[in-house]
Amino acid sequence: MTRRSTQRARGLLGAALLVAACAGCVHVAGTVPAGAPAVAAGRFRAGVARVDITPIPGITMAGHSIVGQIARGYWTRLQARAIYLEDAQGSGLALVQCDLWAISAGLSDRVAEILASDPELLGRLGGRRLGRERIVLAATHTHHSPGLFSTDLFFAGLSGSERGFDPALFEFLARRIAWAIAEAVEGALPAQLHARRVVVSQAFRNRSMEPFRANPEAADEILASHHVTLEQFEEMMYDISADPELTKAYETALTD
Repeated sequence: MTRRSTQRARGLLGAALLVAACAGCVHVAGTVPAGAPAVAAGRFRAGVARVDITPIPGITMAGHSIVGQIARGYWTRLQARAIYLEDAQGSGLALVQCDLWAISAGLSDRVAEILASDPELLGRLGGRRLGRERIVLAATHTHHSPGLFSTDLFFAGLSGSERGFDPALFEFLARRIAWAIAEAVEGALPAQLHARRVVVSQAFRNRSMEPFRANPEAADEILASHHVTLEQFEEMMYDISADPELTKAYETALTD
C-alpha cells in the first residue's frame, strides 16, 4: 500500500470512528427565511460595520486538530466586518468577513434566521428583509479563533483538541454577525461602486488542487521552485493537513 492510500485509509477509519463517537451530537434546527420585497431607494447605497466576535477564554482553538491549544486569554480581538450593498431597486447583499477558522452552512442559516426574527434587528433593517441567498459569510481562516461551533459533523470532531458542539458559542457568534449586518444596513448611505482588477504576484499556496491545476503558469512555477512533480505536490498537500511534521516541513520549504 502506498503512503497516500495509507493516509486515506486512516482518514476513512477516523471518520468512521468520529461518526460513531458523535452519534449524540447536538442538532441545530430552524427555518431559513426567504427575502421580502425590496424597498427601493432610487439609487445605489452602501454601508459598513465592524462588530467584536471574541468569545471568552477557555475554548479550544480550531484548525490544528488534536495539537490545537485552549485559549488562555486575548492577543488581538476577533471581528466580523460587514459590507452592505444595495442597488437602486432596493435589492441588497451582505458580505461579511469573519475572523474565524471556517464558516459552516448552519452558521449562515442561523444568521439569516436571526435577522428575520429579532425585533430589535428588524427595526434597524428599516423594513428590509435579507433572505439567506443575500447573505455571504467568509472566514479569514485564523487558527486563533474558537472551535466547537461547526454544524458539520466531521469538523465538529476534528477541528481542535476538544470535540463537540457548543450551542451557546454558536448562538453568540450568529447573533454578533447578524448585528454587524444590521449595523451596516442601518448606516447605508448613497454611494458609487467602482471595480478594478489587478494581478497579485508571488502568491502560490493553495490546498485546493482543482483550481491549482487550472492555473498552469502558477502550477509550473511552484513545482519548479519546490523541485517536485505534480503528483508529489498533490500528495504533499493531502498529507500536511493530518501530519504536523509535514506541515512544519512544508512551511519551511515555502520560506526557503
